Amino acid sequence: MHKSEPSTPLTEAAHSLLGMVDELAERAHLESQRKEAAYRELVDPAEHLQACRRTMVLVLNELALVQSADLAETLTYIGHRRARQGVGMDAMLHSFRIDFQIAGEALFDWLATRPPDIATQWTDFVLPLWRAIDKISVVVSEAYRNAEAEMAGELERDARALFHELLHGSGPASAVVRRAASRLGLGERGQYVVVRADQDVPNQTVQSALARLGLRSVWLHDANLLTGIVVLGPGGYRQLRDCLTDTLRTRVGASPIYHALEDTRHLVWLADAARDATPPDRHAVVMAADDVPSVFVGGAPEVTRHLADTLATALRAARPAERNRLLETVHAHLAGDGSPTSTAQRLYRHRNTVLNHLRRFEELTGLDLSRPSDVATAVLSLRALHRLTPEAPPTPE
Repeated sequence: MHKSEPSTPLTEAAHSLLGMVDELAERAHLESQRKEAAYRELVDPAEHLQACRRTMVLVLNELALVQSADLAETLTYIGHRRARQGVGMDAMLHSFRIDFQIAGEALFDWLATRPPDIATQWTDFVLPLWRAIDKISVVVSEAYRNAEAEMAGELERDARALFHELLHGSGPASAVVRRAASRLGLGERGQYVVVRADQDVPNQTVQSALARLGLRSVWLHDANLLTGIVVLGPGGYRQLRDCLTDTLRTRVGASPIYHALEDTRHLVWLADAARDATPPDRHAVVMAADDVPSVFVGGAPEVTRHLADTLATALRAARPAERNRLLETVHAHLAGDGSPTSTAQRLYRHRNTVLNHLRRFEELTGLDLSRPSDVATAVLSLRALHRLTPEAPPTPE
């Protein structure tokens, strides 16, 4: 107690309760264990009991006007420790409130045993107790947030190391990368897809959207590209595609599924090719395993340019309006089952009109749409033309 401070019922009560701090800490420990699952699952009971004792001593020292040189150090340690143990801030603060509640109840129980002229002074206890609680809560909350910021920085560094090795390394995944992958929630084997997208939203937006579906993922923004490694769930490839379509509004490419994490470096070029199949500043999600022609167009720029130029040159003999009708008809025909009747139904045109358009397209391009190899050339040519001339009619899907 400071020598300049006179003794009061509150300081006497606090000094008295310091003699029974072990009993109060045990009560607080048991109550937190009963009410907070995070403490039962993540914090060693002996460690938590010791923390309850230290907190109880700090509260009572504050009320007894005893200097506590280690207050900030103790609370900083507890806040950091709980953050790194994975205890949520709400759960941690609830545990502290239990400590405060038990300390407050013990103070008022002590007051109730005093003579009437002292027992009625409970109002003198309330404000100092609240100030002590507020002081301790502020310090421990700040320590917790600082630890969260430190861990976020560590995760970012781990993510960068992981991505650098997986995307650019040439040898087997190192032990360092394996540890980083484990820290980030990835294993050496699983059902993985690597995603590449033009930067559109913060990393956390995509990660949170996938997490709501129960999908684990790690994302990194670098050089205006968003790169993600996603662990597929029961919903598989389609679930990932739908989530990416809803979350991102830019060009997105996804690799086929692979099973060894270190194979990321061999698959990322397919994700890049799928992304680059879409013209810049357009929104599309291309899944490489579902759309091989688009991957070819995105991954072979020289061939793409040749196919687009060849098709555009062949169609110059037609007037612009006719050229657009031909492209629309051929697109619908190749996107369907190859039946002129089905194509006519899709376009609300007469079957003979469709046949005339197909024959005219064959006449101008020299392609025979009854030959599989020429059909493949036509599909790739249409996609190439749309990739380099976005205003052209849509390509077959």
